[in-house]
Amino acid sequence: MARLLHVLATVALGLVVLAAIGVGALAWRLSRGPLDLAWLARRVEASVNQGGPTQLHIGAAALAWEGWRLGLDRPLDLRLSDIEAREPGGERLARIPRAEVSVSFGALLLGRLEPRAVEIDGARLRVLRAGDGTVSVDLGSLADAAEPAPNAAPAPNPFSGVLAELARPPRNDRTGTSEDSRWSQLRRLRIAGAELLVVDRQLAATWRAPHADLDLRRRPRGGVEGTAELTLALGDQSTEVTASASLQPGDAGTRVSARFTPFGPAALARAAPSLAPLAALDAPVGGTLDLDLGPHLAVRHAALHAEIGPGSVQIAGSAVGLGAAALTLEGDRDAVTLSALRVALDPSGRGPVLQGTAQARRAGEGYVVAAGLDLDQLAFADLARYWPETVGRNARDWLTANITAGTAHDGHADLALAVDAAGSVTLTGLSGKLLGDDVTAFWLRPVPPIEHAAAQLTLLSPDALLITAQNGRQAGTGRAAGPGIVLRSGSMRITGLSQKDQTGQIDLDVAGSLPDALAVLRQPRLRLLARHPMELRDPAGQVAGHLALTVPLEKNVTIDEIPIRAQGRMSGVHLTGIAAGHDLAQGTLDFDVGNDGLTLGGTAELAGIEAQLGVEVDFRAGPPGQVLQHYTLSATPDARQLAAAGLDAGGLLAGDAAVQADVVERRDGSGEATIHADLQRSALSLGQLGWDKAAGTEASADARLLLSHDHLVGVDRLELQGAGIDVHGAAEYADGKPTALHLDRIVLGATQAQGELRFAAGPSPLRASLSGPSLDISGRFGAHRQPAAKPASADARPAEDRPGPPWVADLRFGRVILGPGRALADVSAHAEDDGRVIRQARIDGRAGAADRFQLAITPAADGRHLSGSASDAGALLRDFDLVASMQGGTLALAGRYDDGLPGHPLQGTAEIDRFRLRDAPVATRLLQAMTLYGLVDVLRGPGLNIDRLIAPFRLDRGTLDLADARAFSSSLGFTAKGRIDTVANTADLEGTIVPAYFFNTLLGNVPLLGRLFSPEQGGGVFAATYTVRGRLDDPAVSVNPLAALTPGFLRGLFGVFGKGAASRVGP
Repeated sequence: MARLLHVLATVALGLVVLAAIGVGALAWRLSRGPLDLAWLARRVEASVNQGGPTQLHIGAAALAWEGWRLGLDRPLDLRLSDIEAREPGGERLARIPRAEVSVSFGALLLGRLEPRAVEIDGARLRVLRAGDGTVSVDLGSLADAAEPAPNAAPAPNPFSGVLAELARPPRNDRTGTSEDSRWSQLRRLRIAGAELLVVDRQLAATWRAPHADLDLRRRPRGGVEGTAELTLALGDQSTEVTASASLQPGDAGTRVSARFTPFGPAALARAAPSLAPLAALDAPVGGTLDLDLGPHLAVRHAALHAEIGPGSVQIAGSAVGLGAAALTLEGDRDAVTLSALRVALDPSGRGPVLQGTAQARRAGEGYVVAAGLDLDQLAFADLARYWPETVGRNARDWLTANITAGTAHDGHADLALAVDAAGSVTLTGLSGKLLGDDVTAFWLRPVPPIEHAAAQLTLLSPDALLITAQNGRQAGTGRAAGPGIVLRSGSMRITGLSQKDQTGQIDLDVAGSLPDALAVLRQPRLRLLARHPMELRDPAGQVAGHLALTVPLEKNVTIDEIPIRAQGRMSGVHLTGIAAGHDLAQGTLDFDVGNDGLTLGGTAELAGIEAQLGVEVDFRAGPPGQVLQHYTLSATPDARQLAAAGLDAGGLLAGDAAVQADVVERRDGSGEATIHADLQRSALSLGQLGWDKAAGTEASADARLLLSHDHLVGVDRLELQGAGIDVHGAAEYADGKPTALHLDRIVLGATQAQGELRFAAGPSPLRASLSGPSLDISGRFGAHRQPAAKPASADARPAEDRPGPPWVADLRFGRVILGPGRALADVSAHAEDDGRVIRQARIDGRAGAADRFQLAITPAADGRHLSGSASDAGALLRDFDLVASMQGGTLALAGRYDDGLPGHPLQGTAEIDRFRLRDAPVATRLLQAMTLYGLVDVLRGPGLNIDRLIAPFRLDRGTLDLADARAFSSSLGFTAKGRIDTVANTADLEGTIVPAYFFNTLLGNVPLLGRLFSPEQGGGVFAATYTVRGRLDDPAVSVNPLAALTPGFLRGLFGVFGKGAASRVGP
């Protein structure tokens, strides 16, 4: 441009010379039409070519003036055509087909060149943008394909003064002065069809404008308005630019507004390495640009509105798809504001929309940036399309793989960035949130996911984000029915986003049915129940808990690398057959399970007994002696509950007992179970052994069971201690079954013994061996005559044959206590039972000081035979508390069991010789009824001697039937028949009493007549009938006194017609 102005100034000086020669003639000639000045063109060429190596050629020059017709103030027009600039070698550098310069005629007459308008057609222009951003324009020496020297100094900028002049109102010949600049009257500059070359040293790029039109008009009050249209190209990219400019009056600056058609920024970056940041955007960009330029055309403020078409954008080295975008950006060198950003990520327009704002401010040599982004309608299934692969790579891979469904909406994020002088970007702050609906999320594949959850993603910092969820349901429990597992609330905190590796902390609060929860915990990936499988049959109940796990967001992570912990409470728990076939019900149990182990504790009903339960399981590796499982149980059952649980104490226990059990299992398979029972609140009774403990008296039971691989192998400690009781023992086991029970010490009241029980396998019998100084069985033989509350029924009878285990017992005791003041001595016994009956037995001992007795059951072909003898029957019966009124006598007992009948009835005969009755209540009442008071006195005194007692009997399930039993001496005889019910403790007997038995039976021995006088065995000529009915301890006795005066054959008659005359003694 400077060279162009130089040329124009030279031409103007020539006109001054011409004006001095013949202004008048020239003015007349010019008014007639343009004047051809070929000589002037040559002189201009010579002047220009002499100043440098560039050769200028002007094809033609002409001069025109229209002053006579339009006024003397009309400018003088200099018209040039076919202007070329060539290198010394002849190569053409620039060409202007036509140029026209209008100059002030008045100023020209005064010797000054003051152009009023400049029009250039088809020019080739070179614009230089210096490294500091200033712009200069030159005309001339640049070859078509030449690039500027990278270190060449920029040409002087002539625009500073020109712009300052143009900002003032234009002058004319009347208002101008000699001190005005040569541009004071310039009103218009028009360039049409120009080609523009922009050498941009700031960006190290060369821009081309193959077509450019420029039209600048000076306003009357100062300033310039202009328009421009050009095609701007770099590399293979081009854009059509339409611009308008306004130079403000008073040199207030220049405002430029331009609109450009879409171009590809990524292609520009390929053409100019300095534009490499634009490579991130591979999409067409069009829009408008508004510039506020300073006096030197340096940018003071810029505003950009861009419309971006489909393509992709590179974020952190990863391409993210782009549907369409629009942004509005404005600022200066100190601050830039992104006031609006809208990005449609899906080309269809139906996908997610990203909106945002940002502001960048200079900080030292760099910038700090604060941005806000809003995201809506993002399908989580498409998250991988929009999350750059290199941003939080592991977190991205984990989230995109495990959040598989749902829609994100109402997302907002605030970012803080720092950009240094080299252009490096650092994320310094990050916060925000994103809501999601109907989300499906896997929390640990391949465990089934949480479905239909409401979620929120919260950006906590550049290094951490938080995902929260609620109201979802756990899928894949394996149950077709049931409420499933409900996600009350959940969260995942991901940290390390700015690091190479990321970690996710997952916390879930869930609730649901116990079967569904167990189905989740049994998932193979978790391995929580696989290490120590537990058979849980028919589980029922509810569970509410918290699940926490820390997941390294990497591929191929094993469960051992994932810390996991589940805590919570189960309620209403029911498990079938959990312990010895008994159910667990109404359980409320707290649990805590993780990689290292499991703890479980709470209350439940076990076999109907409320208990406190505790379980500890160690999942860690350890030495052979490491405790793997530890179970505790405490309960306070009563006798009724124990019986319902199948632990019937059989009357031994009344009240309740506090029981504690502790079970330990070790890695090597060994273990033990320790059981302790506090029996202080219990009433214990071993009545048949003569020992009782009242409630409130201290007592306890302890046992330690030895285990191996969940099988019982022994009991090394059995203890029962308390007031009047001290039992110590141990048990041996083989193959999970007991083989022996050793009782080293047995103290139960007056019983002191020791012994053992041996359990044989298969059909072999149980063998018991007990011995000791004393055995107290007074409870069995000292209270058998308790009055019956009501008549016995068939239900109270001994049970029919119920096969049981066979057994063999051997007993040996120095003293067997049968009751107060009643005991047997030197007792030895051997018995064998086949499970139904005692097949054979033998009992020997002493009753009294030296009298021995024996009882034996021996097998035979026709049934078992019973035999027994006693040298002092009275002592033996008295010791057994059967008959207290008998003294002396020898006993012989013989009988046979009929094992072919139910109940195995015993039929036999008992005979006692030479014994004495003394203080016999029933006999006394009979004799009183017959007014045999002399014999009554004998009974009350020294006793009534009986020579012989013969009693045939039949004993069947507690019922004793007597048939023709008789007892006699020289002074008295008895007969008896009837029934004694030992279960109901009642009697129904009848018989005869024969006074003076020896003489009264003489007529009965007379041949032929004896049957008339003694119709019954044991009866006599003079005898009375009697009955005994009622309770054995207080029977009702009645005698027919008239029958005592009649011969035996008439007693039946009086027995029929004389019932009203019978004498009754007793109640």
